[in-house]
Amino acid sequence: MLPIYFTFHGSYKKMEVLNMKALIERNGCIGCGLCADTCSTVFRMDDEGLAEVYTDPVPSVSEDSAIEAADSCPVSVITIE
Repeated sequence: MLPIYFTFHGSYKKMEVLNMKALIERNGCIGCGLCADTCSTVFRMDDEGLAEVYTDPVPSVSEDSAIEAADSCPVSVITIE
């Protein structure tokens, strides 16, 4: 993780860029595929028909769609940290 610097009232402050992480409670997944349809860069369906996270950390360009996938999960088994 690379630090970034920003100015605050003329002085430089160091701030770490935090990476977003997606987690799935697979034992509660019903295999509807909504997460993979909503955010295919982070979620996919495995051979058993259950959702899995295959990108860690979540790419910054996919953060909004990963959050949407978590919010849309009908059984609420996706967590975004």
